[in-house]
Amino acid sequence: MKHQLFTCTKCGGTTSKSGEFNGYAKLSKTGNPFSLGSAVTATFCGDCCHIEALTVNKPERF
Repeated sequence: MKHQLFTCTKCGGTTSKSGEFNGYAKLSKTGNPFSLGSAVTATFCGDCCHIEALTVNKPERF
């Protein structure tokens, strides 16, 4: 796994954390309520909790 440096754009903090939106909060394809969709991972600052990135875990479902 490649190590990446993190610097928060809001407070300048250097500690990142991540969490996942899943279940009813998953991302679904527009116009298709029956699509499998995907969970979304949020990367955020460990100091001020500002969300820096949202990443679709399974983009092939779109």
